[in-house]
Amino acid sequence: MTASNKYSIRSGGIKLSVETFGEGEPIIYAHGLMGNKYFVQDQLMQLSKKYRIITYDARGHCESTPITDPELYKASDMVKDMKNILDHLNIRRAIVGGESMGAAIALLFALKYPGRIINLILTAPAFGNKESAGLEEISEFADSIANEGIDLTFENLSKDWDEPGVSSIVIGQLEKFVRSHNTESIVVAIKTITRWIILKNFSVLKNIDFPVQIFAWKDDPRHPVEIARDYEKSINSAELKIIPSFFKLYEDPKIFGNILLKSIGRMLKEY
Repeated sequence: MTASNKYSIRSGGIKLSVETFGEGEPIIYAHGLMGNKYFVQDQLMQLSKKYRIITYDARGHCESTPITDPELYKASDMVKDMKNILDHLNIRRAIVGGESMGAAIALLFALKYPGRIINLILTAPAFGNKESAGLEEISEFADSIANEGIDLTFENLSKDWDEPGVSSIVIGQLEKFVRSHNTESIVVAIKTITRWIILKNFSVLKNIDFPVQIFAWKDDPRHPVEIARDYEKSINSAELKIIPSFFKLYEDPKIFGNILLKSIGRMLKEY
């Protein structure tokens, strides 16, 4: 693994666990709900030969400060977290991206601080101008963790999850994610963040004039490809690419890194 630098960065009253590796143009990439910086590192490690990768645990996740107050999971607070990380590292402009929850943070950061964006990467966007019905299932999953515990929740999940392509590797990775967090903290995070509405309407995206790459996959109600298409239609400089499902990405995170490496290189040449 490429040598890394580790930081504990304050953002308001919490501490964020941050790790950087590689040299070159900076990329800050925010993980999804229930994810952590280690999975992002697995995805993006091969980019470190050309880019400086900034990964971090979102507030309430993994090695960052646990949070059990729903008021502290506002999307605007997470945007401030991203800004504070870049400020601490003295990075003025970066390639900014994220997956699912992280895509929402990246998009809102880009809308608030457009001068700090080189390229924007939005993977599996799940949030728009109304609550996503597809996220109700994740909220129920949090209820199961809170009421039945992690062991029983995953025992039942392994029996009941009958979606095509879901292997024991995928379920094992999800369980690894959940166990990396403070249990009470991640339950509150899930219950709160799944209710996010991040846009009044999609028309606000028409002001974006920097290159945007959107990645999505089909047949996932938690990350509807329709939201990704709404983003693409609303952002003049956006391009949507359909990629393998997140089940495949869980089994082999490097798949996404290879896709992203080609995409970023092409966008930097075109703009």
